[in-house]
Amino acid sequence: MALILLLSLIVARVAPGQEPSATLRGSVVTTAGEPIPYALVRLVPNYGRRFTDQRGVFVFAGVATGAHRLQVRQLGFEPFDSAVTILATGTTIRVALRPLAIELSAITVSAPARCTNPGPPDSTKSRALAALFAQMLENAARYVVLAESYPYTYRMERTSVAYDKAMLVLWSERDTLEYGTDGTVRYRPGDVVRWGPGPSGRRERVLNLPTLPDFADSAFHTNHCYAFGGMVEHEGQTLVRFEFRAAESLRTSDIEGEVDLDPRTYQIRRATVRLTHPGRAVPGLASASSTVWFGEIRPFIVVPIRVESVVVPTLERQTAGRSAHRGDDQRLIDVRFIRALPDSTGATP
Repeated sequence: MALILLLSLIVARVAPGQEPSATLRGSVVTTAGEPIPYALVRLVPNYGRRFTDQRGVFVFAGVATGAHRLQVRQLGFEPFDSAVTILATGTTIRVALRPLAIELSAITVSAPARCTNPGPPDSTKSRALAALFAQMLENAARYVVLAESYPYTYRMERTSVAYDKAMLVLWSERDTLEYGTDGTVRYRPGDVVRWGPGPSGRRERVLNLPTLPDFADSAFHTNHCYAFGGMVEHEGQTLVRFEFRAAESLRTSDIEGEVDLDPRTYQIRRATVRLTHPGRAVPGLASASSTVWFGEIRPFIVVPIRVESVVVPTLERQTAGRSAHRGDDQRLIDVRFIRALPDSTGATP
């Protein structure tokens, strides 16, 4: 259970006829007193969500006096949710969060071959699996606040390569792409392949990859099953795998895959998605998949740092054409914040 301590009350006068308001100042720390940077703080109702700064400090100004709820979230920590009374006197508050302990050994490793009963994990059946699922949602919630309150653009260097059947390079090209956190195409069940501008610039069928907000979308939850995929090794790091499968009721193409989290911080480190029923979406397509790696550019602030995609045609298409498959590898060049994060300069170090 998180701890809360009122430190001081500062008296303020309210002018006649004005709605009483005050400033709520606070800090978020560990139980050992260490600041927790970029924790997600929400004051309910109607005061939105924001990050603490690098010292774990937050401020809500112009808050109406009276009863509110203060919610604090940080990956790898137990959530805090408590009533708080804001007086016209001004309030300073200190919140201490306890580290989250998920008993991964208590979760059964099972990869569902078929998804006949989609929906989020049932906490009454597996509390640990539901807690792990909640951490995935926290990753998504943080990304939403980051994109909406601190929008940014980022550049990726893309290398595209086409191979023949002997895996010899037919052609390759390199270019630079710029992305923004606005205008994201959202997930729609069974509608992940749509017409749009392809890599060549021509209008063609493209796979719309789910972003972190999609993983928290109720439409995504009600059309996927979830399971614990165990511990996996990647480049010398042990990660916790969370698997998802598309519902059998979706007769058109959708996505399935895995999300890998850091077992210490529960930050997302990698997400892999694969197209289901690829031939139904694009005739002659055998498979399509993409893997996104995420990196930390500030404490607890992660962004995509690499995207690797592979498209493989059917054997008939390979026989008819020269290309056996095509791969794209995008790597982060830089990030530019349009609105700087608290205590940041607006650019990556």
